[in-house]
Amino acid sequence: MIIKSSRVQARHGEQIARYLEDQGENELVSWALGDAEDIALMSLIAQYSNKLFGVRHFVIAPGKDLSIFELQTTVRDVYEEYDVTSLSQNQACLVMHQKPRSRAGVCDVHFHLAVAELDPGSGRVMCSRFTKMRDEKIARILELKFGHPPILGRFNRAVYNAIQREQPDLDLTPFEGALKSAAAAQGLPAKSWKDVKAFAPNIHAQKRQGMVMEQGLTPPFAI
Repeated sequence: MIIKSSRVQARHGEQIARYLEDQGENELVSWALGDAEDIALMSLIAQYSNKLFGVRHFVIAPGKDLSIFELQTTVRDVYEEYDVTSLSQNQACLVMHQKPRSRAGVCDVHFHLAVAELDPGSGRVMCSRFTKMRDEKIARILELKFGHPPILGRFNRAVYNAIQREQPDLDLTPFEGALKSAAAAQGLPAKSWKDVKAFAPNIHAQKRQGMVMEQGLTPPFAI
């Protein structure tokens, strides 16, 4: 599973909403939670509060098809990691994008989760520290929970240590095994197995999984 988040400026709320509901290269676009008006409201509240960012956008690209329960667990774990309050959860949007299946065994669905940067109740801005590492940590935890093969990232040592500390009952054996195999393949010393760093995925593979926005959606939208 790959999870990546980005911050969307409040003045671009309408543009990100259009992207989420655009058919584009997708065979199917379905709003599971919320609608474009919810995203507009997130952005409007941020603008009235003189905040630069209005929406936190998460792309969730599972390596295997998710059950309803697994999808609910995924969204819940994102909420827990980023301390999303129940009020902001009620305003959140979840959109499914289904691509044409390229080959058997490859998941053709990815999800976009949009959450308010500014909590409408407390006025608290969502934490934006170490988001790349935290996104990888959520993904590795979910893979371990669901029995999916681990996808190694850039922050494996920090992620492994954080999971070991925060989730002591979670069996890290599959993650450790994947790291040790990758370390051997990369010629690293046996004791340095946590230092594996995955190479950035090919840009076309990223686009197919919904990790890169279509042309014309420049930063802050690009992930």
